[in-house]
Amino acid sequence: MVVGKDHRASQPATTDSAAQLGQSLHSVELQLLVRQLNILNRLLATVPSVLWVFDPNAERVLYVSPAYEEVFGLPLSQVLEDCYHWYSVVHADDVAALKASVKRTIEHGETQEQEYRILRDGKLRWIRDRSYLSADDDDGRPLVVGIAEDITENKHLHCELERLATEDGLTQCQNRNHFMRCAGFELTRAQENGLPLGFLMLDVDDFKQINDEHGHQVGDQVLRQLAECGRHVLRRGDPFGRVGGEEFAAVLVNCPPAQGRQIAERLRDAISVLTVKSLQGPVQITASIGLCWLRPGDYLDGLYRRADQAMYAAKSAGKNCIIECH
Repeated sequence: MVVGKDHRASQPATTDSAAQLGQSLHSVELQLLVRQLNILNRLLATVPSVLWVFDPNAERVLYVSPAYEEVFGLPLSQVLEDCYHWYSVVHADDVAALKASVKRTIEHGETQEQEYRILRDGKLRWIRDRSYLSADDDDGRPLVVGIAEDITENKHLHCELERLATEDGLTQCQNRNHFMRCAGFELTRAQENGLPLGFLMLDVDDFKQINDEHGHQVGDQVLRQLAECGRHVLRRGDPFGRVGGEEFAAVLVNCPPAQGRQIAERLRDAISVLTVKSLQGPVQITASIGLCWLRPGDYLDGLYRRADQAMYAAKSAGKNCIIECH
């Protein structure tokens, strides 16, 4: 029958059409997937943070976003070939802590946030890296997923704000609030551990006269030179700050009286040879110093007051001298 013949003849055509349709659908899906991946890659290329996926069992980076080259200054191909290559730009002092952080994520599943330094183009940059443990959807193998970002500018801003909050703008030594906090900490530590502690106050002699006769610019230079002298003479670790207009204070940490007297005398001697240039000629600088020692049951206010009284006694005694109050 013709109908039957036509029917039999139509079978291969139907099969071929289904295969062609399947291929066509597959091609459309593939094109759609490629298009989506291209869009995703373009989006990730605009993200300044580095997205990364690491397989700890295979010790292989499975994915790292394009920002890696900009943030770390290394080619993507290198880290994909060698997952540890990026350690080459990490600051040597930060490598151990960074490896320990990654290890905690892998072994204990802890979400970690680590800040570390890298050397890029000859300059130090700060990186914040967050990582957590995930699992592959197909086989359940553990994966470490993370995001790294350059926080250098934020770090600099934080440091600048901290500096402004703790530093005297004119002399670059500690400001009053920060000095008093440091002094309080050292006083408590000395009392708890039975350590000797000295408190020193100094005031520039005839400072008002210097300002009146030579101008405030010269007066400012006097304060700057005195502060620099104090930083040079005092021991490292001894808090030192500007606590008033022309008044400075220092805490002599774990310092017995005999040693403290020597430090105070060296400071007085160093200040007494300072000079500042002015239109009227060189301006000689001297300071009156008060010195006292921590007593049982002392509070910071009492220690400060005794040193302040001793300082004014030094002024009354003729200036450019040290008066000690026990």
